[in-house]
Amino acid sequence: MLMDAGMDTGPIVLQERVEIAPGETYGELHDRLAVVGANLLAQAIERAAEGAIPRLRSAASRASPGVE
Repeated sequence: MLMDAGMDTGPIVLQERVEIAPGETYGELHDRLAVVGANLLAQAIERAAEGAIPRLRSAASRASPGVE
């Protein structure tokens, strides 16, 4: 996510949907998300170096005025 003046309102650079398996523990999910997050961060850095950062509007930036 890129920074802006709001709370969680900056553009989203990359995201990936991750399914949570039935019976998956917090620790298992944590470990999987750590790998996914690291891969997304590496992709974002590579794209930034190329000057090609995608910017998707965050859900908070699309919210109704006054709704945080």
